[in-house]
Amino acid sequence: MSAVRRLLLAGILGVAWATTAAADPCRDPHGAVRAPILLGAGPAGFAGFAPTCVEHRLGVDGRATLDGGTVRETTGVLSGTYRVSERGFLAGSFDFVRVADGQPTRVGPPVLGGHFVVARGADTQLTMFMRVLFPLEAGTEHLTRVGTESGLSLLHVPTARLALHGTVSMPVLWTFVGEQGTGLVRPRVTVDGQLALFEHLTVLGGLEVRAVNAPTRLDAVVARGALRVPLGANAELHVEVAAPFAGEGSKDRQVALGGAARF
Repeated sequence: MSAVRRLLLAGILGVAWATTAAADPCRDPHGAVRAPILLGAGPAGFAGFAPTCVEHRLGVDGRATLDGGTVRETTGVLSGTYRVSERGFLAGSFDFVRVADGQPTRVGPPVLGGHFVVARGADTQLTMFMRVLFPLEAGTEHLTRVGTESGLSLLHVPTARLALHGTVSMPVLWTFVGEQGTGLVRPRVTVDGQLALFEHLTVLGGLEVRAVNAPTRLDAVVARGALRVPLGANAELHVEVAAPFAGEGSKDRQVALGGAARF
């Protein structure tokens, strides 16, 4: 191969690599940011929403936990992400929980994590994350919770309107009552499909599978769904549901209604 041909080939490959590296799979054809379903097990969204895309975001949700046809508790969740670089961002959340039987309102605990985009292509983005649940919870008597979670979240866009979200993580939660502590490891896998039907309607559906180590068993298989109404490129309203249908863990269902702003 001549030197001229080698230079031309190198130039073409360089342009193709730059185009792929600069491509952004995070927004759908209508300009709305792609994101997985928010609902998840645990306090403050711990073992829950694992964003893949780097953005500034602030969200507020109201959630209800249903035991059969009875509301067992209601929760207000404040969550957000803060972009610190082109590939890195911080994400956090905070709970306000009201139990239906009249117990005191619990505040917290806060969850804070760091996320970093390790691979980005024209239709795929892979992010690793690590987050910590801090033992700063008010309204519980003699109860302290602390935890860590590390994992990977993947966004893949096979077509312009369809996106697939996947998360693999290892949440570890320690609960202390007085001086007695119990640690639980709950390996977790989620898969969500997201379809941008119209400019102002996005439909999501997926599954969450959790195991638990005390004793080792299948904790829950959860069916999840959501409707998202984008209000332009920088805001949205959403309603979400989650219903366990297999496993030995809690059978409580969850319903959430909320909104988010991006800036």
